Amino acid sequence: MTLEFLIDIQRWGGGEPTAVGEGYSFTYKGKYYSVLYTREGMFRGNHIHPNMQHTLLMDGKGRYV
Repeated sequence: MTLEFLIDIQRWGGGEPTAVGEGYSFTYKGKYYSVLYTREGMFRGNHIHPNMQHTLLMDGKGRYV
């Protein structure tokens, strides 16, 4: 029996989690996806992306600016 994996999830930077949190990414059917965990009291940002981006908040509360 051969298993075929549809996604190959990689930790950003390949190292340990940072003070801000953790980030993982994968490509599926030619599209790039990222999964971020942000620690309480921390924030991510100070940059923009040149493409369409969607955010799904799974737990807690946040502010998207």
